[in-house]
Amino acid sequence: MHLAASSLCGCTIFPVSSAAFAEVCDKEVPTWNLTDGPVSQLEYFAAAATSAYGVSIVALLVLALVFRRLWLQILGGFVTLFVTLGIVSVLSDPIYVASIEEGCRASPYSVLFALAAALLAFGLLAAKGWRGRAAS
Repeated sequence: MHLAASSLCGCTIFPVSSAAFAEVCDKEVPTWNLTDGPVSQLEYFAAAATSAYGVSIVALLVLALVFRRLWLQILGGFVTLFVTLGIVSVLSDPIYVASIEEGCRASPYSVLFALAAALLAFGLLAAKGWRGRAAS
């Protein structure tokens, strides 16, 4: 009798225990404080732009614009594509989605938009460089 009652209690408590799943910010983003409020899109964009990946993409874009080398344009396109795919793949992680819902991370759509614009710029530069080589 005692075993049946404990398993019944376990079954009723288990679906309700999702509140512990939502408290991921203390483990995922330990520098975030609840009193700071939710992370804004601007804060997330600034953090992404000043990260190693953001600085390298901007540097590759500037170098590709200045020196007009096809290999720089293709390299920048591939780096931007891989970073974009990395961010998109993280969006399927339930822990990442829970941290967005809790407020310690912002939705990455503004960063994805900027990466798509950079990828388009690299693609246009490479197409222009490729046409210039074909015309010569």
